[in-house]
Formats: sequence, structure tokens, C-alpha cells
Amino acid sequence: MDVRAVTGALAGGDEGAFDVLHVHCRPRLWRFLLSLCHGREHQAEDVMQETMMRVIRYARPLPSEQALWGWLFRLARSAHVDGLRRERRHAERRRTLEHFEPASPTPEEADETLLEYLDEALSGLEPIERSLVEGRYLHRQKTAEMAAEHGLTPKAVESRLARARARLREVMKRKVTRDEH
Repeated sequence: MDVRAVTGALAGGDEGAFDVLHVHCRPRLWRFLLSLCHGREHQAEDVMQETMMRVIRYARPLPSEQALWGWLFRLARSAHVDGLRRERRHAERRRTLEHFEPASPTPEEADETLLEYLDEALSGLEPIERSLVEGRYLHRQKTAEMAAEHGLTPKAVESRLARARARLREVMKRKVTRDEH
């Protein structure tokens, strides 16, 4: 490969010159990058891609094979160091965000908390309302059954259940909102 001709054509924007350079230099550059990246192929491939982007961006005519390899190795080391710095910045940002973001409860912990809130809210109801709510939602009783059991009309049972549900909803909303802050 005529280094002066290929690098001169590359500096002029010739895509064919890039292909020639890539085919000629990739195997040796790949070995260098694998060594630099301690055998991590994925990282070496990322650095190779960044190096090739820099070859295109900073292309200039070079006088010899030795000058070409010195330039390519500098570009590769620089791309590698920049990648490490970028990874370190991202890791620092993640640690900072983790420090300020509260840990989310697991679904089991959230369920347990909601059950505790519900039990607490139920205990705040009048005894007859609690009995009606438990009858309807735990024991699947019909309105007529509950009316007969408590000496109420079916309409009175429905009204009391509606008020009980509204109180439960309000208490649960306050508890959940308080815990979010």
C-alpha cells in the first residue's frame, strides 16, 4: 500500500481510500485494541468504530507506514481514554441519581403496606359499616341478606355501603399520598 497516496486520497474525501486503509490496517489495529481493552471484545469494537470515525474526521496525508501507525495508535488510545472517561461520568451520574432517588418497594412490600392501610381504614369505620363491607366483599353476601341480618332496608344497606366506600377511599388516598412525600 502506498501510504502517501492512500492517506492523501482519504484527506480528499475518497471513500475508496478509506476502504483500502481499513482493510490494510484493521487486523493489526484490532490486536492493539484488544490488548488495550484487556480482551473485552465489545469495548474494543466500540473503540475501533470511534477510531475509524476519527480517521475520517482528521484524515491528512502521511509520509510513511511508520507515521501512519503512530497516528492510528494515538487516535485509538485517545478514543479508548475518552470512552473510559465517558463510562466514569455515566457511572457517577447513576450513583448520584441512586443517592437521591428513593428505592422503590417491591410489589410484595407494596401489597403488604396497602393491606395494612386497608385494615387500619376498616377499623376506623362504624361497627355496622365494617360488618356491611366485610359481608359484601369478604363473604359475598347479597344486599337482601345483609338487610335482613342487620334489620335494614336494602336501600339503607346500599347507602351505608356507599358512604363506607367513600370513607375508605379517602383514608387510603391520604395514607398513600402521605407515604409518597
